[in-house]
Amino acid sequence: MNTQHLQYIIEIERTRSISQAAENLFLGQPNLSRILHDMEQSLGFRIFERSTRGVRPTTRGTIFLQHAKSILRETEAIEALGPKRAVANRLRVCIPRSAAMLDLTAQYLAGLPQAEPVDAVIRECHARTALETLASGETEIGVIRFRSEYRDYFDEQTSARGLSFELLSKYHYLVTLNQSHPLAGRKSVMRAELDGLPEIVHGDMFRVQGKPEELVRRKIYCVDRLAQMTLLEKIIYLADYIEPTRDFPGVEALRRTVYEDLDRGLLMGLTMTIDEMEEMGNPVHHMTRDARDYLMKRGIS
Repeated sequence: MNTQHLQYIIEIERTRSISQAAENLFLGQPNLSRILHDMEQSLGFRIFERSTRGVRPTTRGTIFLQHAKSILRETEAIEALGPKRAVANRLRVCIPRSAAMLDLTAQYLAGLPQAEPVDAVIRECHARTALETLASGETEIGVIRFRSEYRDYFDEQTSARGLSFELLSKYHYLVTLNQSHPLAGRKSVMRAELDGLPEIVHGDMFRVQGKPEELVRRKIYCVDRLAQMTLLEKIIYLADYIEPTRDFPGVEALRRTVYEDLDRGLLMGLTMTIDEMEEMGNPVHHMTRDARDYLMKRGIS
């Protein structure tokens, strides 16, 4: 086992396809399949479950991939110490999905001295992921967004992981009312006065699972970017999904739907992926759910 082979395996996980990974790595598919097979034989367990729709990590495979990524990160850090790959300014940042946050990060990077080399990687992730990547050393800076009632929770979580925590800014609720509404024109409104009114909440906002809401109200979860896919992204995603060699239950119906209506085909493909992942007991990426939910909110069916 060597680090190059670990990179190959991680590329398979990223693409969820041995053929696509082989193409990206400029390898023959038989060679990559052999490397994967030999590694699984050496380990004594399967890293991926194969299906006609691609590959998915097994339970042990998921743990193995986490360790593999950690090894590659440490190897990269060691190599960066040498004269050939010395990087004076290494920066790994994890931020919430927000156009404004991304713009601020880009402005910061653009303002750095041009003469100094910078090795920067910016990731968009949820609050829990930010804490995990900070604790593992995968990122140096994590920006998280949460409601004020969870301040104690994050103080506790960051302290337990040996991380420093600093409040950067505060957001305030905005109440939008019709001019004729009884609360319109008021300088301040108590939260209790908003009972029964719909509330728009950012989809990335941290929420404790199973925690009952203080007040029962309609909530509309949304994100300000990345839930929408461009036309090219839709075509690439579906072209791989329904390529001629694919042969799985429902593929013919999916092909017909895609040829008739791209958005309906996309929704069908995303739904099939989510259903299969849930049946296998594997986690579903939040962006897959976001894309499906966005299409459904647009009335696609």
